[in-house]
Amino acid sequence: MCVEEATNGDPSAIVGVIAHIEAKSDSGPRANPNLSDRQRDSYPNLILLCPNHHELVDARESTYTVEMLRGWKADREAKVREFLAREIQNITFVELEAVTLALVNNGTTRSDSMTLIPPQAKMDRNGLSTLSGTLINIGLVQSKQVQQYVETVGGVDRTFVTRLTSGFITEYQRNIQEGLQGDSLFEALRLFSSQGRADMRFQSAGLAVLVYLFERCEVFEQ
Repeated sequence: MCVEEATNGDPSAIVGVIAHIEAKSDSGPRANPNLSDRQRDSYPNLILLCPNHHELVDARESTYTVEMLRGWKADREAKVREFLAREIQNITFVELEAVTLALVNNGTTRSDSMTLIPPQAKMDRNGLSTLSGTLINIGLVQSKQVQQYVETVGGVDRTFVTRLTSGFITEYQRNIQEGLQGDSLFEALRLFSSQGRADMRFQSAGLAVLVYLFERCEVFEQ
């Protein structure tokens, strides 16, 4: 379990930890000395596990092999894409309001240095693979509804768009400083966009908001 459901007094919480499929160091479990430091920390070599399984797979590397962990990762990614593709058809202003509520409270001033470029060119520029591309295509299904929502709320609260964008850009820059890039960076922002909610409808709404900003080149480098 990587997400603890919300209770009456507390919101849901992400308890999963990022683990390396092939070790971060040559002396670690499932080590591959042929990998560069960049490859070891890249998205294809990372998997999200609960704390118990993180300890277990590293303690029993002969049982939990590279192939097994890659299979876990691929299966989970396929299920997430399936759930998102199904639930994104059903999101409404209710879900969009819920996922943006926490995001607009960041008062950081946004950067105006980003200009519009085609999404595919932007994907190539940021090293995003077809894995992120599939999620972007899913998110684009609700691009018009997100635009309508943003314009509706922005018409009442003129600071809404700036605060929403600033929240994502601040999180983007924080992840960049931690060394994330490419698909791993996109996935981190996808999780941020849903604010740790386990409900796939809210995750779909968060993805739609992220992709809307990605398409407008507000988030990620131009």
